[in-house]
Amino acid sequence: MRGYVFISSGAISTKHPKKYPARLQQILNLRYLFSVCSEEDAPINIEKASRVESLDALPKLKSLLHWAVINSDKIVIDDFRRIFRKVPFMQRKDMIKELAAFAPVFWEARYEGRSFAAALRDDLREFITIDGRIKTEIDPDTRELAELGKAPIKMRRRQTQLARISSAEKRSMAADILARKIARIQSELHQDRKSSTLRSVADEANERGLKTSRGGTWSPPTVKRMLDRAKKLENKT
Repeated sequence: MRGYVFISSGAISTKHPKKYPARLQQILNLRYLFSVCSEEDAPINIEKASRVESLDALPKLKSLLHWAVINSDKIVIDDFRRIFRKVPFMQRKDMIKELAAFAPVFWEARYEGRSFAAALRDDLREFITIDGRIKTEIDPDTRELAELGKAPIKMRRRQTQLARISSAEKRSMAADILARKIARIQSELHQDRKSSTLRSVADEANERGLKTSRGGTWSPPTVKRMLDRAKKLENKT
């Protein structure tokens, strides 16, 4: 699956997406659909044209559609109407015929994803008569963000939050494993009738080459924290 963004103004590549809210909204719409379809890493291609009289005016889209046919894949735009609003009224029926040849592989993100064939069946008249600006928000939660041009910042913050949560969970799991190892060392010392004081456990852990969570050596305070953690884990189970 590959995404296709059609713009009629603005830069194709820009470091300031908030200047082009329509372009940004299309990308958000596609990313939302990709996330639903578990295709988060699907590439998105952007093409610009101020007037579209035939499919030849969109060489990138034409190439993508041929690629999709050969590879039995899909090309997804957020809204088919974005293309037709830039096609002169007299050429729209011809444009429909050209795209109909790729109907099985050309999809839009609206209605949770539908093919061009389904769109022709449901909205043929709209493609012929569409005029004016297109506003499509596939995910309602992104509407305000796209209008303000703050979606990338918001998305980065959310990604950072998720990464922090994931990292914290991994650290917690690693600490639990370490706590059980320290508790096992204390138990082994006790079974061997050796001293099982905090200092003895720390010395034994250091002799075995076991490192603390920060890669340091063991001391009575760090051993105590791990033993307390191990007790809490036992109480949970």
